[in-house]
Amino acid sequence: MTRASSTQEVHDALIALEEEEGFWELEAYGVRYWHHIRHAVFNSALVSLGLMGRPQGTWRDRKLGDWLGDLPPSYFPPALERASWSDLGQSDILLINHPRHVRQGDHWVCPYTQPLLEAAPYSHWVVEDVHQGVHAHPQRDGRLKYLEWPFLFAQARFLARHGLTGGRLGRAEKNEVRRFSDALTRRLGGGPSNERALALTRAAVREISAFTELYDRLLDRVDPKLVVLVVGYSYRCLPMTKLARGRGIPVAELQHGTMGAAHLPYNLAPGRRPDSFPDYLLTFGDWWRETCPSLPLPKEAVPAIGYAWLEAHRERARKIDDGSRTRLLVISQGTVGDELSRWALELHDALEGRVDVRYKLHPGEIVSWRARYPALASAPFQVIDEPTNIYDEFLRTDAVVGVYSTAMYEALAFGLPLFVAELAGSSTIRPLCDSGAATLCSSPAELVEAVRFAEPPPEEIRNRIWRPDARNNFWRFVERFV
Repeated sequence: MTRASSTQEVHDALIALEEEEGFWELEAYGVRYWHHIRHAVFNSALVSLGLMGRPQGTWRDRKLGDWLGDLPPSYFPPALERASWSDLGQSDILLINHPRHVRQGDHWVCPYTQPLLEAAPYSHWVVEDVHQGVHAHPQRDGRLKYLEWPFLFAQARFLARHGLTGGRLGRAEKNEVRRFSDALTRRLGGGPSNERALALTRAAVREISAFTELYDRLLDRVDPKLVVLVVGYSYRCLPMTKLARGRGIPVAELQHGTMGAAHLPYNLAPGRRPDSFPDYLLTFGDWWRETCPSLPLPKEAVPAIGYAWLEAHRERARKIDDGSRTRLLVISQGTVGDELSRWALELHDALEGRVDVRYKLHPGEIVSWRARYPALASAPFQVIDEPTNIYDEFLRTDAVVGVYSTAMYEALAFGLPLFVAELAGSSTIRPLCDSGAATLCSSPAELVEAVRFAEPPPEEIRNRIWRPDARNNFWRFVERFV
């Protein structure tokens, strides 16, 4: 048994293994489920090998009283209206949003889709899932429907059809699950336990079956000319892609985060393209296609669109300079937060007050960060534990430290020097360091030294990562179908 020592090694080994062992043909209840659990299996392997921390928190990390206390009375009438699909009708585009929203004035919006839809010359319906147990409120888009209640009813119907054993696996199916779990452990030296693999598979079978029934009805009602997804590899999007493509409806995914050679959802073995993989991937810029070598789409199906939300904020940005010390923003995320928070504490001590350090939590870390990072709870610097706009934070920042968050690339658009902590997952951002747009640091001590010589990123790299005029680029793409 060997033990994988890097994210890239786990990534490459899993792709080889899934072809050698026939994982794509794994089936239960007549459902092929490997694509549905593939990313979760990958993450479980990374966690078991100590190459990644636990991902962002969920609604289960919150106390019930806190969860209910965040829901004002005005939340419920629109929630009930959006849970009903009775008024759905034909539209040009059907979208599945990212469930995590950001504030725009007095409302919350999906930053990936809302700026593209405003004043659009075509009709649309949007469906979305909850984020950490709730929907953002109030929301701006009036053409919005909620996913969770119809989904729960569809799951209940699946369980009712199969009686008390609904969602359980037979002996042969359990043996297949144990086979792929054991094969991963032998090849990688770690992976999801048999129990974890069985739980993932059971959930996948229920979800795929429920979504297939649910989305069949949704597509009948909306009859779109184009389906647009955010996070195409999520459990809520994969069944939609398969169904829409089966009906001859093109499916496009909007890029929502980083991509690269070690990002499993966007890399497959040569010749492998599942029927649940979108027809198009609309990227922020040409850079992303170039750094994702095993993307199963031709170049013409991966057009650079841009990111309208980022553009709008960058155009309005005015740097806030209070003439104080150099301001350093540390950008956290759940998978690396434990180690990165320790880096931030060491960095602050080593700089001896010469630099103003602020620690920006990922929205998914906010509900549980004090329990997960107890040393950070008494940190001698500001911990930003409110869902603030990251672009506003950039205006109060002179340089950025992180690992592989999308916000690192967004900081480039604001001309901020970047420093990458060499922690698990940093290999995905290595091309940016190789280009000279960021500095890779192997220790807090090395980071302390690098901060003294901070330089803004080259203009050429910034333009390759973020293509301008995103809204018009998107409209021109949509015109091909509507």
